[in-house]
Amino acid sequence: MKNLVTTLRKWLSAKHEAAMKKKADRRKNLLMSDSCRAVQIMEFGGKLYIGYHGEPVLPTESLKWDLFQTLNAARTAYMNWHGGTPN
Repeated sequence: MKNLVTTLRKWLSAKHEAAMKKKADRRKNLLMSDSCRAVQIMEFGGKLYIGYHGEPVLPTESLKWDLFQTLNAARTAYMNWHGGTPN
């Protein structure tokens, strides 16, 4: 009887681990798919941008700039996309 309980416990544990791994793999695949749809390379105003949900965020040349220049470029792209003019 003790052997049966031990075997059953091992089997249930293995099934649970397999189910958790499958769930984690599905989640990872879903996140990868979502990220591919959300973050893209796009063209806007004759330049290439990194876009997020169809909005240009960063011009690709900004990838070699420092953090503050990059942030300013992202804000400018956002304002231009929404019809504003940068300060």
